Amino acid sequence: MRKTAQIVFAAFCMMVMAPFAASSAETNLKQAEEYVRTLGNEAVGLLQASDDKNGERQLAIRNMLKDNLALERISRIIYGRGWRSATEDERKEYQSLFNEYILSKYTYLIGGYSGETFKVMGSQPAGRSDALVRTAILKDGQTSATVDWRITEEGPKLAILDVKIEKSSMVQTEKSQFQAVLSKEGHAGLVKALQQQIDRLHEKKE
Repeated sequence: MRKTAQIVFAAFCMMVMAPFAASSAETNLKQAEEYVRTLGNEAVGLLQASDDKNGERQLAIRNMLKDNLALERISRIIYGRGWRSATEDERKEYQSLFNEYILSKYTYLIGGYSGETFKVMGSQPAGRSDALVRTAILKDGQTSATVDWRITEEGPKLAILDVKIEKSSMVQTEKSQFQAVLSKEGHAGLVKALQQQIDRLHEKKE
């Protein structure tokens, strides 16, 4: 599981350096491809740096994720149908913990980057207004995996809504785990589980 996640997010970290402005109501496929390509090329330079003085590279990776993941939308999708009945306080509590969990988890996993590069293979429409950009992840010049990036409009810029490796969705994987907790223990159980996961991730960081 961790090896797979490292492949996905070694690729992810290649495409999360700076937001592109979205210019129309519908995500333009070529624009989405350029978003992925440009962010990837810029991010590789950061990841190839050997020094991480005072955790600066790790902080930069975390900021990349924060700036380019559609965190609020992802959190609602993963919470599922119960979102409508959740109180405002419950929503705020959950989203705060969710953001910390996702940012901590994938900042940690990106640490598995080991020299992979990527190539944009094309794109297609996804849903009513998103784009799905397909990339090949290359290791020593050979394709080690294919990763699809669902690109969406997030306010005035583009953002990543989901990541799929060999058709396995990050959002759906997280959602199935969250829903299992919600169905057995409710909102309080999910909050507790998230906090425990965050604590474990912070311990690994130390």
